[in-house]
Amino acid sequence: MAEFIYDGHYQRHRTRMQAIYAERRTRLVELMHELTGIEIAPAQAGLHVVVPLPSSIDDRALSLRAADAGVIAPPLSTHYLTPAARRGLLLGFGVADVRSIEKSAPVLARCIASVTAARARCVRCRAPRASFPAERSGSRRVREVGCFLAQARS
Repeated sequence: MAEFIYDGHYQRHRTRMQAIYAERRTRLVELMHELTGIEIAPAQAGLHVVVPLPSSIDDRALSLRAADAGVIAPPLSTHYLTPAARRGLLLGFGVADVRSIEKSAPVLARCIASVTAARARCVRCRAPRASFPAERSGSRRVREVGCFLAQARS
């Protein structure tokens, strides 16, 4: 092992793998943003990225839906010892090549869209709630009168 390191083989391997992982990470982040509009914080280390989700989305149910569709995306909330501070999905790119990422990202995007579309409408008038800027910022007032605002804006 010492000879492997001393001769520079380890450093060459490490440099090559960093480039491969950077390409995978970049492509995954790009695809998720293109397909879902979700901004993923760029991580410069590690082999996972976190896809942040609103606290109203059940990341465990979304993870199960993704698994049923053939995509492994563990929920972030299960990694907390205390009640989950954030919701999201952990996406690993260490063993997936770019082609696999490009194949899986649209599948995951459809799963996310199906979950968010189901809850993104007013329960009374079925108007899209995401169109209200204050709704996204968490304004309770807009949530309470969302139906009225939706009718006024139609």
